[in-house]
Amino acid sequence: MNNILVCELSDIIEEEVVIKVDGFNIICFANICPYKIEINKEYPADIGFTILDEWNIKEENSEESNIIHIGNGFKYYLYGRINEDTLEVKSIKFQDDIFLTDYAYLNGKFVSLLVDRITLEFL
Repeated sequence: MNNILVCELSDIIEEEVVIKVDGFNIICFANICPYKIEINKEYPADIGFTILDEWNIKEENSEESNIIHIGNGFKYYLYGRINEDTLEVKSIKFQDDIFLTDYAYLNGKFVSLLVDRITLEFL
C-alpha cells in the first residue's frame, strides 16, 4: 500500500489517472476505484503492473531505482531490486508470485522490467 497524490484525471480514458508517488509522476490504469477521486488529493492505493505478452526482465549493472515512461501510452520500464516476490523501486513495491516461481535466480538482484501498464487499486 502506498499513499498517492492524484495529479490528473483523463477526459478521454476513464481509467487513466496520473499520480505522484515517491517523486515519480506515473500514468496509471485504475482497475478499482470504489469512490470518487479528486485532483490534488491523497489516497491509499495498491500499485501493480500488467504484462500482456512475454516478460522482458533482465539483470542490470546500475543500481539506480527508476520508473521510465515509454511512448505515449501506459508502458514503463521499472528499475529496482527483487526481494522474494516483490520488485522494489524506491518505496514502491510491485508484488507478483512469478518473481519466486520463474525468476527466483534474480532474488536480491537489480533488474529492469518492461510493463504494459502500471495499475492502481484505490483502497
